[in-house]
Amino acid sequence: MVRMLLDCDPGIDDAMAILFALKSKEVLLEGITTVSGNIGIDLATANALRVLELTGHEHIPVAKGIARPLIKRFEPTSEVHGRDGMGNTNLPLPKIKEQPIHAVDFITNAIMKNPSEITLVSVGPLTNIAVAITLEPRIAVNVKEAIIM
Repeated sequence: MVRMLLDCDPGIDDAMAILFALKSKEVLLEGITTVSGNIGIDLATANALRVLELTGHEHIPVAKGIARPLIKRFEPTSEVHGRDGMGNTNLPLPKIKEQPIHAVDFITNAIMKNPSEITLVSVGPLTNIAVAITLEPRIAVNVKEAIIM
């Protein structure tokens, strides 16, 4: 069983990644962290929560991360994933809420408390990962595996 932490910016493609992880018999999804990418951080976080709520996985923690790129200006691309980031499905706002911890701290804590057990999958911009490694370089040697899209 792969213990996975998924760092993403849930538009349509990352929503599919969440669904794949939830349906896999080989994956235990330990948490989702969000980052701004094609859509802003608030919408990305809401979309992760929507997917979990729609699939009955409200128990999986979601931690909101960094709202803008480290170097360039954030420019959302609504033409790619629609205004709501989910193909203009206009799903209702989620009732569940994100965790009261920043995604960078969530990533760091999960890896450092479980050395060589957490697989970190990043399917969005690597902003959260870059900051986490900068603040706690030991996560780079304590993560079991890093998979980057």
